Amino acid sequence: MICNSCRANVDNDLVFCTECGARLHEGVSEVLTESIPQSVVTQVRPAAQPKSHFKWIALGVAVLAFPLATGLAYLILQGLSQPSAANKRPAAAPVSDSSKANQNSKAAPTPTVSVTNSNSNTSPDSNTKVLAANSNSSAPSSDGEIILDDRFPVDAKNYTAFPFTVGVTSDITGEAEGIDKKSFEGFVYTEEAFETKFPDTLHKAFSFGAGEKADVKQLILPGKYVLVFVNKDSSGITVKATFRLRPNPQE
Repeated sequence: MICNSCRANVDNDLVFCTECGARLHEGVSEVLTESIPQSVVTQVRPAAQPKSHFKWIALGVAVLAFPLATGLAYLILQGLSQPSAANKRPAAAPVSDSSKANQNSKAAPTPTVSVTNSNSNTSPDSNTKVLAANSNSSAPSSDGEIILDDRFPVDAKNYTAFPFTVGVTSDITGEAEGIDKKSFEGFVYTEEAFETKFPDTLHKAFSFGAGEKADVKQLILPGKYVLVFVNKDSSGITVKATFRLRPNPQE
């Protein structure tokens, strides 16, 4: 190999000339020392991390869940605080003034008897209800057996009925008066006629009064009867009545 600097003949494997010290492989060195262009160099950058929306979603769910949980807890507490329908007891029926009057009367009180009328036309007004009560009775005396001695209400367009029994042919006597000058009508039916025909007055045993007061004296045969007080007015009334049975000496 010939040195390009001093033109000396040197070995091929030398890098520098042994005569002048010049570099023998200048072309190779330039190739080896040539820098790599900046454009070729690829810089590896870490991939951008996607933004997470999880925390905002969790926050929104928590905001919505709080009022829902509060409302549900309130409904549960309300349900526990209210007693069930099965545990409710019906309110006791009020005691009427007529019951108090019975306690103050001389006659011994007897249990109240409810009378149910089987006829479809059972009252002056089809929308009214049957109201019935038993009278007080006492042992026979010189004035006769008391079958009714009471003050009692009669609802508007309704009636009040008192059943009684006649053992022997008797005279039924009595007095009735509408309190506060209120008018009423009075009837006596057999028990069978009352249950099947009332308020048809054609089937009555007899009638009494069609005003504010009534006096009664009538012969009555043995059997079961119903004493009826009818109010045809649009407002309720109160009636005071006393009725007795006295055996008829002629029978």
